Amino acid sequence: MVPSVQVPSPDPGARAAPPKACHADFSGRALPPEFQWLRSPHPQRLFSLTGTALRLHARESVGSWFEQAVVARRQEHFGFCAETALDFDPRTHQHLAGLTLFYNQFKYHALGVTWHEVLGRCLTVISCEANYPEGKPSYPLPALIQLPERGAIGLACHVNHARLRFFYRVATDSIDVGPVLDASLISDQAGRGIHGSFTGAFAGVPVFDPSGGARPADFFHFDYAPT
Repeated sequence: MVPSVQVPSPDPGARAAPPKACHADFSGRALPPEFQWLRSPHPQRLFSLTGTALRLHARESVGSWFEQAVVARRQEHFGFCAETALDFDPRTHQHLAGLTLFYNQFKYHALGVTWHEVLGRCLTVISCEANYPEGKPSYPLPALIQLPERGAIGLACHVNHARLRFFYRVATDSIDVGPVLDASLISDQAGRGIHGSFTGAFAGVPVFDPSGGARPADFFHFDYAPT
């Protein structure tokens, strides 16, 4: 196999197609091709499609080395917005479902619906900022955000190069969750050690339940739009 020495020149008027927004409503029998999940011979342990939603069956935490219930698509642009809406009924602080910008178990940010013994259903943010080898997470929110006891919650992330902001929506208006997070850490160049430059950055939806109860969460759509 050798390359051609002479090839036709490109059309001088050709222009790259503008980036397109992608919308998945999970109404089909299979996930859209841009989505990926943990390589497994038994994907039904991780997720199923109900006809109206993507149902994730909670497994281990987003920082686990083993079985994770995460469905995600690659980050393809320096600036983008990702949005989803989910219905999740957590019962302990070990239950969490939400939206994540994820590289591996040492590099991720996640906005999640969880449970607190005083507040009930609430929002939290978990980050692991290229913390190798401990993989120790941090919790950037100064206080948990209380949510209604029931009903769908909208979640979004806006990435502008190295800046990441999370948002949530209960009724109509999006509300800024909290501090600006460092999106540059979710990259090949950040951190060190094993898997330092392997997967690439993903935006997606995780659900975890380390108690082993496989708590389900329904995601009604996932939108990805370059900015």
